[in-house]
Amino acid sequence: FANVSYVKDVLLQCVADVSKVDAVQYLVLEMTSVYRIDSTAAHLLMDVVRDCRARGVELGFANVGRKAMRTFRKAGLDELIGEDLFFHTVDDAIRWYRAEQNEQHEDPISRVPSQRPSIVHFSVQPEVGISNDMHM
Repeated sequence: FANVSYVKDVLLQCVADVSKVDAVQYLVLEMTSVYRIDSTAAHLLMDVVRDCRARGVELGFANVGRKAMRTFRKAGLDELIGEDLFFHTVDDAIRWYRAEQNEQHEDPISRVPSQRPSIVHFSVQPEVGISNDMHM
């Protein structure tokens, strides 16, 4: 419980801090080290998803294990988040988000992409690692 509360506070503070410099539209949580999630953590993650959306940030998840995904489904988190925001890898998430950005920022008349927001990298150690490096 305390760890999830900490993660929530750190994530929301990081989004707020980065938003001062550049718009944050997407956030991916890499879940490889999370083997299971209890119901308290699932409900706090629901709060994180709602808080992020209230700030205009879509939250996705990468590398969610079977046990953790089972809890996501039992809690209804998969429906709240949307199946399209679960990814096998962070690279898959970044490719999907880039495609979304290209669709959102394409000028329908000229079919030329307009300027897209820059990609920012930051990391909080050891509990939270957040990365949206340029993966190609």
